[in-house]
Amino acid sequence: MTTKLGRTLLGLFLLLAGCLACSTDSTAQGAQGAQGSQGTHFTAYITGYTYYTNTPAKSAVVSHPILRKEAGGSGTFEDPITVAVGHSKAGGTHVLDYPAGTKFYLPYLHRYFIVEDTCGDGPTPEKGACHTGYKAPASAWLDIWVDGQGLGADKALACAMRITGNHEVIRNPTQNLEVNKDPICSDPSLDATSRTSDAWERRMSTAQ
Repeated sequence: MTTKLGRTLLGLFLLLAGCLACSTDSTAQGAQGAQGSQGTHFTAYITGYTYYTNTPAKSAVVSHPILRKEAGGSGTFEDPITVAVGHSKAGGTHVLDYPAGTKFYLPYLHRYFIVEDTCGDGPTPEKGACHTGYKAPASAWLDIWVDGQGLGADKALACAMRITGNHEVIRNPTQNLEVNKDPICSDPSLDATSRTSDAWERRMSTAQ
């Protein structure tokens, strides 16, 4: 399960970088996308979580294992990368915004992903990051595993920030799409994205 960034490290980066402002009461269950030959296309707010910001910290443990007990994956259709989604415990029923095992493809990363984890902690995760907190045109929030264990906490966080932003997503994609199997944090094609501190503050709040 993902927590949203250690307080000390996050505070440092909030002074140095911005993020996409996010606030909405929409949920991923209500997300509407355009159905195409390659699956359902929609825009999602994408963030990344690391070995250092996971719950528990310094681990790769996932809350809803499907292919593995720890977050991972190379990004192929057969070995998709772990993604965490928002969830709700309202009314005493635990419901993920997308069912465990749901597959996505992110064209800007050229990788497949699979829901195996949840984003947001505490007794009311439906009030926190991933279930809410994104802004149009995004209709959902996906938190993708970027690992970063071998990079150290600072560089892993910088990697997560590089991939943050609103991007096209394909739900239930076909298996013949282009794939880059390099680790996300070593991908030189990813450009830094403009952001404000609001979204990172929302992410941090789930760890409190």
